[in-house]
Amino acid sequence: MNPSHRSTGIFSAPIGFGIVTLTIILAAASLGPAAEPQTPAPDPQTKWEKDILTFEQWDRKNSFPADAVLFVGSSSIRMWETRQCFPDLPVINRGFGGSQIAEITPLVPRVVFPYRPRAIVFYAGDNDIAAGKSPQAIADDYRDFVRRVREKLADTPIYFLSIKPSPLRWSMWMNASQANTLIRDFCRTNAGLHFVDLAACLLQENGSPNPVLFLPDNLHLNAQGYKIWTQTLAPLLRQFAPAELAAPVPATPAASSASPAPAAKPQAATESAGPWFATKSGKVFHRAGCSFLSRISKENLQEFATRDEAAPGRRPCKTCNP
Repeated sequence: MNPSHRSTGIFSAPIGFGIVTLTIILAAASLGPAAEPQTPAPDPQTKWEKDILTFEQWDRKNSFPADAVLFVGSSSIRMWETRQCFPDLPVINRGFGGSQIAEITPLVPRVVFPYRPRAIVFYAGDNDIAAGKSPQAIADDYRDFVRRVREKLADTPIYFLSIKPSPLRWSMWMNASQANTLIRDFCRTNAGLHFVDLAACLLQENGSPNPVLFLPDNLHLNAQGYKIWTQTLAPLLRQFAPAELAAPVPATPAASSASPAPAAKPQAATESAGPWFATKSGKVFHRAGCSFLSRISKENLQEFATRDEAAPGRRPCKTCNP
């Protein structure tokens, strides 16, 4: 046998085997590590069942007020002592901590519909931001919540409380602020929806969250923080107070032979009705509940009963007056 042929025979097999082996290795490497099985998101009905059962058990043993203002949402609602903060209002608190908007929506039949509230105050979105949801996804989730509520409560006013800034999640504030803007724009174009800015009143002059308004966890409000929220929101909810707590109506003058004047068209409570405010020398007027009012001293504040009285020579505040 030709030595060169023998040499070729000896080395051709190992080389061919190496090529095949290398091909297999490269192919396996290209597949990467085996994907770990993803755990499906827990069903909200299951995740929050203990909290919802607690509400339902309480309802079976106790009576809840009719035509109430229903506070519903995450821990910022749960920790708010709404009954003490709004003593003139019939209130129901159905907050459960840690919840996201999309988790509350499937529970509407259990935490909203049974009470047939006169108004709904809604806060959530904090945990959504922390979970990595985009501003658009959060806004879409809120649309779904509204759509679910409107299936049975077509005319009930819904007040969305803006996602708050906090020291703990300050790095996420840009996304939270964008979500607030999207939801505010949605509320402006839909009757019965209201956006309440409760973010600006929690900020310092340098624009960062005021730490004195938060618990040591730097996430949840303390009593002082809730006091500011209450002062901002209370004027907007005043219209839902029972009639016996409303301001007394002046006595009707004696009847005359003149034909009675036609009844005035009622003004929308959150748009045209007062009170409205402006600084004595300012060129901007504000609706009751505007977060900027907390920065104005009482001595420098003018109050107006209607928008028409406040508007001459002034422009509406962009924050509180759509």
